[in-house]
Amino acid sequence: MTIQYQALIESLSKNPQYRVEFYLPNGNQVPAHFHLTDVGSVFRHFIDCGAQVRNESYVQIQLWHGTDTDHRLNADTVLKILSHSGVVLDKLPDLQSADVILEYKDDVPSQYPIARIEQTDQVVKIHLQASETQCLAAVRHQQAGGGSCC
Repeated sequence: MTIQYQALIESLSKNPQYRVEFYLPNGNQVPAHFHLTDVGSVFRHFIDCGAQVRNESYVQIQLWHGTDTDHRLNADTVLKILSHSGVVLDKLPDLQSADVILEYKDDVPSQYPIARIEQTDQVVKIHLQASETQCLAAVRHQQAGGGSCC
């Protein structure tokens, strides 16, 4: 289960003065001087190995940290950035229930769904989870009572 856009907005709105911190799946914190550099609507139209055409869409947010180590974002600032993103996010078929994926370069550029959000000690802590890969055709066949398809 991943956090959807509406849940992210609600969590940030509860305490707009709180700092925002991001935690990678290994528990390491994204440096506190991160920037939220872009927000976008991502659409994928693809075919799986079982020949089923699929569509998916989600909100993608990119984090980056530069050399300005005094830079900090609070929940209100993140909300303002997201509100300016409406011009691109309104392209999603159901924005409120769209998954949110964070793009961040640690060792390599990676994409992370949001696993959970907690609010403690004047901080909104956003915990990321590792992305998974899966043979979608195999999942479909297993759900139908069959075996592997590839």
